[in-house]
Amino acid sequence: WPKWQRDLRNSGWTPAVGPDRLRIKWKHPYFGQSAEPGVAIGPEGELYVSWHIFGQPVCQMNLGEESWRWGFVSSVTPDGDVSWFKPVRDLCFSFPTLAQPDAVYVVDGEYSFQLSRSHVYAFTRNALTSWGPRQYSQSPDYTYGYLAVGQDGTLYYPERSTLYAINPSDGSLKWQRSTAGDWIFRQCPSIGEDGTVYVAHGARSQVPAELWALDPQNGSLRWKVADPQTGTNTSGTSIGLDGTIYLTFRRREENLLTAVSPDGEVLWQTALAGSPDYAPSIDSRGRLYLCTLSETTFGTLLESYGRGGEQRWVVSIHGSGGHGSNPVVIDGRDDLYVNTPDYQVTETNKLMSFTSGGDLRWEFTSSLWLENQAPVIGPDGTIYLMIEETPEDGLMHLYAFGPGEAPDPAWVGRLKP
Repeated sequence: WPKWQRDLRNSGWTPAVGPDRLRIKWKHPYFGQSAEPGVAIGPEGELYVSWHIFGQPVCQMNLGEESWRWGFVSSVTPDGDVSWFKPVRDLCFSFPTLAQPDAVYVVDGEYSFQLSRSHVYAFTRNALTSWGPRQYSQSPDYTYGYLAVGQDGTLYYPERSTLYAINPSDGSLKWQRSTAGDWIFRQCPSIGEDGTVYVAHGARSQVPAELWALDPQNGSLRWKVADPQTGTNTSGTSIGLDGTIYLTFRRREENLLTAVSPDGEVLWQTALAGSPDYAPSIDSRGRLYLCTLSETTFGTLLESYGRGGEQRWVVSIHGSGGHGSNPVVIDGRDDLYVNTPDYQVTETNKLMSFTSGGDLRWEFTSSLWLENQAPVIGPDGTIYLMIEETPEDGLMHLYAFGPGEAPDPAWVGRLKP
């Protein structure tokens, strides 16, 4: 699982098979005060986590430089032992990204208050610094995008309204492309089989949201698709097995799941039941899945659509007070895994699994705080998730779940017979 939503298509699908039942294999007791994006998994099952801490814990770590916040990237063995950790300058909200033969990329940046610029770093898997920090934006913007790595190793880094293409050898800039809109936000560029880079940007009030297809060599625009309405937002892109590009246009009155051909033709649009934050995940048969937020009940919905845009089913996960911002993860049997934190009632945080037909396989309701991220699945089927055990101080723990019963009393499991 080397990057956000695993592959170049951002499908969220893995050939590994997740567990039919859960047990806690291990947990690492301390990973700072946030690790929102999640965990990347290397070729030998090793884990990479980006995280950060605030205030007094920074001083206690004696890092040799005064700061009220600090970010880190850590390597963890499949058994839960920390191999190494490296500090970076600022908060880490971006998913660690791995590339062959030996690279670990991470982005830092304070996004909440726009107090600092973001930086990109390259480490090796044995903790050596290859290059970085590299800063590409000249304005104090923040980042919440995820790195993608092209077939030739080029890094694609979205920061607010600009996409940067970066040389992997030294971090130098190959090209950059700025949008007329505002956000390339909370998304990872998707990359087609021919190397085309797809990125969607949300909009300022006077311009439409657009999907762009970019030439990987120089960033030139091959084609674009614009929503007819202005002030529309988007949720990133994913690519189907046949090369179809999927995204959503979030309008004031409706949310449209949209399919676009590799040459820029809109194939179909269908109205979603809720409001999405991410592009759909895609299973081995090309079927689409999204978590959305109901705009009437404010509950979380899990929705599925066929390759032609027909609605297959909709399942309500949280009746109210949920949050639909996490992408769906899919295993080799096309079973679905969803983490749904509730930001109003902590006792209803859920880690759930469904069949591709929408039937509940198992559900774990936790009094622990499930951070705003999707779970990831290791090559042996282990599920990894960052969990906040003490909301008062915000300390994060890395959990590994394997097959079996769940012994921890903080987890109350309800398994479908």
